[in-house]
Amino acid sequence: MHCPSSKPPSQQDTNPRSYAPKIGNSQQDAPAFRIEIYNQDQELMDQAYSEDRRVVLDTRLYAKGTYFLHIFYEGEVRQKQILIE
Repeated sequence: MHCPSSKPPSQQDTNPRSYAPKIGNSQQDAPAFRIEIYNQDQELMDQAYSEDRRVVLDTRLYAKGTYFLHIFYEGEVRQKQILIE
């Protein structure tokens, strides 16, 4: 589910956002992981899986605001708050 953007299409960013968390001693050592993004209402907006240490989430259509990343790997969950402008 994607939230509509408050900007008209001509003013929206043209590049999706990517996220490559620092896991392990270097990016090359990073294991596969799963990432989920939630809005302030705790609704799951999107999820992605990585086997190559990088995830790309297209947030161009998300409304401005605070979102929460949940990063799942090796039996742990890390959480990160992000701001989409």
